[in-house]
Amino acid sequence: MDANVSFSGNLGTDVDYVEGRGWCAARFRVAHTPRRLVDGTWVDGNTTWLTVRTSGRLARNCRDSLVKGDPIIVSGRLRTKVWRDSDDKEHESLAIVASSVGHDLARGCSEFRRVTRDGSSSASDVARTATDGTDGGITMLDSARTGEQEMAPSSLMAAAS
Repeated sequence: MDANVSFSGNLGTDVDYVEGRGWCAARFRVAHTPRRLVDGTWVDGNTTWLTVRTSGRLARNCRDSLVKGDPIIVSGRLRTKVWRDSDDKEHESLAIVASSVGHDLARGCSEFRRVTRDGSSSASDVARTATDGTDGGITMLDSARTGEQEMAPSSLMAAAS
């Protein structure tokens, strides 16, 4: 039986991404601090830190989409990892093997971009972007998340000015 969980919190670390021949994985930590209203004042509870693990496409998308501090939502299976230290003492820790990760839209806005199996933007999204603007133009944006350039319709950029 799997213990499925969903929770929200803030990304507390950068996404640690590793890949090998035919595989990739990511790991990051999420902090969840409950808040409650006491006599008209918000009071923070104790912060719980959770480790999240992903693999495959989800790992790549987390690497390309998440930045430390982002409010996120995670769904996945709760797993216990058991290991022995150098003194042969047994330890255990909990981790979430994520099946879904996304930005918490109750706390901000996000922009979705479809990717193909090889990780690039899909042709339909690029074509839709290329014809979306009133002048049909595309503006290149520097991505704060990846450091790479991304396309945006010129009309969107004009509306933002």
